[in-house]
Amino acid sequence: MFRTLLTIALSLPLVALSPVFADASEHEDTAAQDALAETAKQLNNPISSVWNITVQNNYTLLGGDATEELRGSWVTNFQPVLPVPLTPTFNLISRPILPIVSIPVPVGNDVTERKQGLGDFAFQAFVSPNTSSGFVWGVGPLFVFPTATSDELSSEKWSAGPALVGLSVGKNSVVGALLTHTQSFAGSSSRPDVSVTALQY
Repeated sequence: MFRTLLTIALSLPLVALSPVFADASEHEDTAAQDALAETAKQLNNPISSVWNITVQNNYTLLGGDATEELRGSWVTNFQPVLPVPLTPTFNLISRPILPIVSIPVPVGNDVTERKQGLGDFAFQAFVSPNTSSGFVWGVGPLFVFPTATSDELSSEKWSAGPALVGLSVGKNSVVGALLTHTQSFAGSSSRPDVSVTALQY
């Protein structure tokens, strides 16, 4: 059976706990514009030194045979970035991820209904140098806990693995990637093992 999987992700910085405010009439003020640009770069940096909450909306288009109806699933991730200084040169950055999931679930006789609720909770932690320019990196663990509100929305597995991020922070851009891998080590024996590698550019 031919199956396709297409995921579209949109990210929106929702809250910045260290915001920079500028009046609309002061757009010509270079200092204010530079401060806003720096804040925008920090909000697009997953290991930023600024506390913030990002909302990431993922739409996955699930396709099957030509006779099957195309169905999509939505996953909205609430992703706070919570940096805490470890030393004068390094930060510990916590990234809890709380997903809200809406997926099609077969209920028999070719009937499908949508199932909605909380997905499995994930937690990332990075050790990263305390800098906001040049090349920035972070490394740490990733844990996934089977905390979903229903079986259909959960892997029912405890998983863990490494996470690595590298970013080039320029004057007007942030370019980089986040690489993660999780492997299940406990959980329901009736569910398949989990082994997931993901690259988010």
